[in-house]
Amino acid sequence: MTVQIVRATIKPGHAADLEAAAAKVFAALGELQPGGLRYASLRVAEDSYLILLEVEDGAENPLPSMAAFQEFQAGLRGWLSGAPVIESASVVGSYRVL
Repeated sequence: MTVQIVRATIKPGHAADLEAAAAKVFAALGELQPGGLRYASLRVAEDSYLILLEVEDGAENPLPSMAAFQEFQAGLRGWLSGAPVIESASVVGSYRVL
């Protein structure tokens, strides 16, 4: 299983914007209930966030086609203080996380 990890630093004053937009994404996911997807947004510090994404082999990632996610990504352009760092990781072990 491969997980994508996105690390981002937010400009001062924009944490609430990011969190409000993320809440809309999670609400849309709650309505859609897509199978084969695990997605989490974590606030690491006052200005740092991690996003964890796993799409099971053979499953389609619904995020790019969701209006709430498209709005979230569009907002990131103004909220981030630099380019996000995107990494892939292999899960060594997990208990009810991934």
